[in-house]
Parts: sequence; C-alpha cells; structure tokens
Amino acid sequence: MTQKNYLLRFITEPKTSRERAEELAESLQKTLCIKADYKISSYYKFKSSFEIEFFYGIKRTGDFVVESVELTDRVCSPWLIRYDREDGEVELIFNKNKFSKFRKTEFEAILWAIFERC
Repeated sequence: MTQKNYLLRFITEPKTSRERAEELAESLQKTLCIKADYKISSYYKFKSSFEIEFFYGIKRTGDFVVESVELTDRVCSPWLIRYDREDGEVELIFNKNKFSKFRKTEFEAILWAIFERC
C-alpha cells in the first residue's frame, strides 16, 4: 500500500455565507470520512463564493479509480474522469448542471469540485 497526497476542492455557489460554507465543509468532512482539517477561503472569481479544500493522504489499495469515483459520488454526480494509464492517477471534476444529483440537500451549494493528486 502506498500513501499519496490528494486535494479535494469544492467551490460554492455565489451568495453562500461564510457560516454556510463552514457547515458544508463539516458535512463534507463527515460524509467523506476525512480526518484532515479543511481550509476555507473566499473564491476570487465569484462574490460571496467560497473555496473549501481538503489536503490529505490516501492509502491506495485495490482499484484506485473505482475507489476515487465511489468517494466523490458520496457527495454528488456526475464527475468527469481523466485517467493517466502510465501513472495510474485519476482526476475527477464536477460541474453543476441541470442533471446534477446531490446526496444531501446541503451539498446543493456546490458549484464546482475537483479531486486530484497534489
């Protein structure tokens, strides 16, 4: 088993309050079973939008592509997948649209997200 560092970043809808962003971060942390702390900052592209980041190590076991998809699908779907066969790395990107599905009501504040190795 190898441990590698990953970033899971969420961008909230504009007009999201700081308090709501903090509640969202805590709910994401619990849903995804992430033990690492999160970082919340204002997102420069949209007024009243926030960036929630989780930096953490993942012990890679079995089929990491499937594990990554299963992890991110606990929050919302669909995710775009970029797979690098040489490195066995995966990057997942979520863009909110009319077909998006959210696993919890509070996750509907998510506008965009990415899961990537850092």
